[in-house]
Amino acid sequence: CCWFWDIRVERAAVRSFVGPKICGDGIDLLGDKCLTASFVPYDALQMWDLGSGQLIETIKYRDNENQAENLYSCRFIDSDRVIAGGSGCRDAKVINRKTGQVEGSFLDILEFADKTASVSMYMFHGGTNFAY
Repeated sequence: CCWFWDIRVERAAVRSFVGPKICGDGIDLLGDKCLTASFVPYDALQMWDLGSGQLIETIKYRDNENQAENLYSCRFIDSDRVIAGGSGCRDAKVINRKTGQVEGSFLDILEFADKTASVSMYMFHGGTNFAY
């Protein structure tokens, strides 16, 4: 469950929606959209409407149906593309949500780190001790 508070309002959460199981840095906002990466085996990457709390879409992540997703992190790159990664597939992918195509991927990822605030750059730590 995701809960949203408005610090200007002195009451309980102003919005919530049920579904995501957030572990790590698995939430990002862009305008009135919320992207979540859940630590679940399937349907882990989802976009929500902040105004209504309704699910907009589930973004296909895995290529192999026998592999769990178990995502830790996600970010909007822009309104059409997202990046997400986790331990189920042990990878990170740039996905065009309009076309459903994977535009890039990093394989054998151990950790998926936050997008830096000052630079449009993403960091990954690979299983071979390389940072991408």
